[in-house]
Amino acid sequence: MRYLTLFLSILLVAGLCGTTMATQPLTDRQLAAIERWQQLSPEQRGTLRERYRTFKQLPAEQQQNIRNKLERFRNLPPEQRQLLRKRFERWKKLSPEQKKKLRNARLKFQQMSPQQKRELRREVRKIRKLPPEERAKRRQELRQKFRSYN
Repeated sequence: MRYLTLFLSILLVAGLCGTTMATQPLTDRQLAAIERWQQLSPEQRGTLRERYRTFKQLPAEQQQNIRNKLERFRNLPPEQRQLLRKRFERWKKLSPEQKKKLRNARLKFQQMSPQQKRELRREVRKIRKLPPEERAKRRQELRQKFRSYN
C-alpha cells in the first residue's frame, strides 16, 4: 500500500518531472502541473518532494511499473478515475487492522480455483440484489461457506 500512496502522489507532480527540454514549449499537462504545484502549501510541497525522493530510490523496474500504472490511470475515462480516487480515500480511512483483513481476503481469493471465484462472484451479485436487511445474513453465510475452501 505504501507504493499506492506513492503512486497517487506522483500523479500530482508527474508533469513537473518530464523530460521536456527547456527549448520546447510546455505542454498543457505540464502547465497544469506547475499551477497545481504553485497552489500547494510549503508543507505539501515538502511531502511531495520526500515522496519523489523515495520514488527515485526504488529499483528501476518498480519505477517503471509505477509509471505504467500512472499512464493507465491517465488513460481511464474521468468517471473511472474518480471512482478509483474515492476507493483510495476510503482505503486511507480504514484502520490498519481493517486493511490487513482486506489484504488477507484478497490473498485467499487469489488462491481460489477459477470455479470457486466464479461461484463467489455469482453469489455476491445475488446478494447485491437483496433488500438491505437480508444482505447481512447472506454475507455472513457466504463468509462461512468460503472460509471452508482454504
